[in-house]
Amino acid sequence: MQWLVFIVEDNEMYSFMLDYSLSDDYALRTVRFENGEECIRSLHLNPDMIILDYALPGINGLETFRRIKLIKPEIPVIILTGHYDEKTARIFNKEGVLQYMLKEEGSVQNVRFLIDKVIQEKKEGGENKVGVVLRKKLSPLTLVIFCLMVLIAGILLAVITKN
Repeated sequence: MQWLVFIVEDNEMYSFMLDYSLSDDYALRTVRFENGEECIRSLHLNPDMIILDYALPGINGLETFRRIKLIKPEIPVIILTGHYDEKTARIFNKEGVLQYMLKEEGSVQNVRFLIDKVIQEKKEGGENKVGVVLRKKLSPLTLVIFCLMVLIAGILLAVITKN
């Protein structure tokens, strides 16, 4: 079964990088959009996951996320941002985003890791537990350990896929 992943990103280079990183997997098909309105108009294509930039032209990532959840509440959404803001992160977590993360070195691998995790959970017939774990209030130490684990998993995935 091929998964459909929407990439909603106005930075063409970053969008291409995400698309390229995900397209090497035969199980994933990506569709790219430059703004939230295009994404919302295309929800009838039934994406399995959405990667959404926060700072978009037109309606921003938060409003786009809210509209997605009104139409298709079951779709997991990863929010990417160039400028991390704790208040915005809390809003997204409260509203049910799978993950709110900073665009930084390793973020593409982290996105890939989260997608693989959600796919695995769906294959096993379970609910999306990844988002539940990530939305819980974690201690700073637990959060650092989790981030390191995600980073290591991303590096291992990159090494394995190159061989």
